[in-house]
Amino acid sequence: MHHGIRAAHAQATPRPLPLLADPVREVRHRVAYLTGLRTGHEGLAVRALGERAHSEPDPLIAAVMTGGVARHDVAGRAAWLSGALASRHLPAVRAATAWGFARAGLPWTTEVTSAVAEA
Repeated sequence: MHHGIRAAHAQATPRPLPLLADPVREVRHRVAYLTGLRTGHEGLAVRALGERAHSEPDPLIAAVMTGGVARHDVAGRAAWLSGALASRHLPAVRAATAWGFARAGLPWTTEVTSAVAEA
């Protein structure tokens, strides 16, 4: 059964990605959460979440998107995650980025500590 659910999710992943920019907050939140799960289309999910995360106006949704990027492809997105630590980003995004650093075992820097403290 678990395989069947995963297969259905993988097949459906590309369809809701345009809704990451939906004007309704709850729609963006749910799509960001589902897209951040393991999907079978991780590359597509990472690109969509990464492109949208820095322009998302809602801090919680931006953090969910950042966490989705971190969950899927931390090694390949280490530079992107480092950029997400910049002080110009929302504290929630920076905290989600710190979670990504911890999850991947990336070096814990003063920037990561600052992100956690400010969140």
